[in-house]
Amino acid sequence: MECRSMSIYVQQTDSYHCVDVCLDQTVGDLISLLIQQMPSFNFNHWYHSALYYKPRDAGKGQWLDDYKYLYYYSIGPNETLEFKARYRPLVFDLHIYFSNRDQYATERNVTLLLSQNILVQQVLELLHATCSFEFDTEFYALYQHNGEQIPNEVRLCEYLDNIANRKYEDTVRVQMIPMPVEVELVEEGRRDQEQCSIVNYVDFSRPSRDFRNLLARRFGVRNKHTCVIRFEDVDIDLNMSLFDNGITEKSTIYFVHKTQDRLFPQNSLSPVLDYSYNSLSCAITPDLLADLPGGKAEVVRSKSLLLTDMPNIWDDQLEDQNNIRYVSDTKIVSAATFNKLVVRLTSDQDLDLGFVKTFLLTYRAYTSPKILLQKLIERYDVIRSRDKSINDFNTSRTKIQLRVINAFKLWLELGFDFQDDSSLQRQMMDLIDNVLYDDQPRVCRRLRYLLLIIQGKLDKNDIQNTREKPPPIKVNKSALTASCLTELDPEEVARQLTLIDFEIYSKIKPFELLNQAWTKPEYKHKAKNVHCLIERLNNLTLWVATVILSYTEDYERAKAITAFVKIAYHLYRLHNFSTLVAIYCGVQHGSITRLYKTWGKIDRSTNKLLEELTTVCDPQLGHSNMREEMTNANPPCLPYIGLYMRDLTLIDEGNNNLMRDGLINFLKCDMIYKTIRDVQMYQQRNYNYEVEPSINASLSSFQFVDEKTAYHQSEIYEPRVRRV
Repeated sequence: MECRSMSIYVQQTDSYHCVDVCLDQTVGDLISLLIQQMPSFNFNHWYHSALYYKPRDAGKGQWLDDYKYLYYYSIGPNETLEFKARYRPLVFDLHIYFSNRDQYATERNVTLLLSQNILVQQVLELLHATCSFEFDTEFYALYQHNGEQIPNEVRLCEYLDNIANRKYEDTVRVQMIPMPVEVELVEEGRRDQEQCSIVNYVDFSRPSRDFRNLLARRFGVRNKHTCVIRFEDVDIDLNMSLFDNGITEKSTIYFVHKTQDRLFPQNSLSPVLDYSYNSLSCAITPDLLADLPGGKAEVVRSKSLLLTDMPNIWDDQLEDQNNIRYVSDTKIVSAATFNKLVVRLTSDQDLDLGFVKTFLLTYRAYTSPKILLQKLIERYDVIRSRDKSINDFNTSRTKIQLRVINAFKLWLELGFDFQDDSSLQRQMMDLIDNVLYDDQPRVCRRLRYLLLIIQGKLDKNDIQNTREKPPPIKVNKSALTASCLTELDPEEVARQLTLIDFEIYSKIKPFELLNQAWTKPEYKHKAKNVHCLIERLNNLTLWVATVILSYTEDYERAKAITAFVKIAYHLYRLHNFSTLVAIYCGVQHGSITRLYKTWGKIDRSTNKLLEELTTVCDPQLGHSNMREEMTNANPPCLPYIGLYMRDLTLIDEGNNNLMRDGLINFLKCDMIYKTIRDVQMYQQRNYNYEVEPSINASLSSFQFVDEKTAYHQSEIYEPRVRRV
């Protein structure tokens, strides 16, 4: 029998292997020979893997059964086999309702281990048997999270991987296939009502109250709790499904407003009746106040209109000098109420991307993420005015809702407000799955993807990594201590310092730079990365002084100073201005500069380098030299964080958050945004150097003395001269 060398691609290791085998051997024999070539391969779950053969000239491939002989498959001599998982776990998100239960299926997520070849129809039959669906399989379907139904005749795993352009990692939505129903709007007691009717495709197994909420959004109804669904002159039970209420496909039902209260507003300010989505209440509660800058007490003292006097957005439609002001002859907002800022953020007239970014990066200076989420939900729930036809309303509603969804997308792309707030994540996911999916399903997959990244369920690297091979490490020392510092290559020390400090800098979030949070002990938890970097740089300064003073001889201290000056110079060349300032301040520490005998032993070249660094670090004219260097520096760059803190302090202390009449000072927000934008710009590109473990560990944690001890040690070496 013919023998040949077969090429096999191993998906888990992304590698190719050539295995010599005879065609009268089994597929299992070929797998065994392959495994022998990869002794370090992790085969904890290799029994889920198998060989897959897809001829180059054929559209479909096939899995090779372990017990069959190789000649059975007629594999060509130049073909490549794939060794990959034949079975894989998939998570199904059940949106199934049972009439004999009070809520959706108890187990919302079901995980099944499926064959790569399994068809969607087979998956539905398996789910039907596993979860005991109430109706026959033909009434259910699998859906993507953008509302598209997955065809029953396709292979599920292959289909999902194709739409994702990689291995699919999200859940698959399972629900009843929507069916059409015609709905007419009836306002009891109104004689001049317009004939309004729409056709909706709905899940007939869901509770009717969910359908009522959907219709309230469709018709722009203010108070959904005063509305009922009527079928054949009977008000249906909202706790029961449409099926259980006797409603069938293509039936005509009536959405009835039962009170004499106004159904639609007419450009007037009236009490807020209702603007909530079940658990997503928009009411301002004490726990929301606690999240605000300064807490509840500070908000009350500032007499802010943001909370206590904040009406529903749809009751605040009039625009005048009392709620929004612009820079003269422009569309640039100078001051506004929070409601008007949210309206501007989601305007259906024009999209100002600069305004959107400014708002999302600075809003935490005067409110909290939970209040913003609830105000966006309030804006999403568009209210129809009496004089607007249903067609005009639907056009306007769709535009506004898409703008709100766009704001959600940009907010999630920033991500930092959601990272440590599981409650906010949960509210957003509920909103996506239970509200946005019903109205605008095509946009939901992107929102879910962004939220899953934040939750750590999907991987994404936010920092742009350079693709070039990093330069080789210049030292091979096993450790870094004060006694061996002068023996290390100064450029490599600068590289390792840069890797450590840039990692901290890259974690700084925009909200950490608001309201001078880094200067206030009670807000320390809100600016932990800024505090970490500040503390790190201050400690580096004292560490430099400590290392220099650890040497007892003048020439040894001079050698240490020379080493630190060279390290600082390499930091300057690496555009690492934060660590540069820390090292420079250590060399220029008062306990070091007074050592005249030591400085007398510094060579001319070191003094020349120090003069150049002094020019860069000169604080005159607001660090104008360093600002120019930072502006001209090409990324990667670690800017001097102290400059941004200084600028933000001047902006904060020179401008109030609120104007005298209570409007938010948005020009101040714009100034803050421009500073934060610069901080973020340098976070996008990291440094392309390898970590040297021993040096990196030593530079991450080190011993140092305080300033008083440093001065005392300095005076021991060169006692203070007393004048007579």
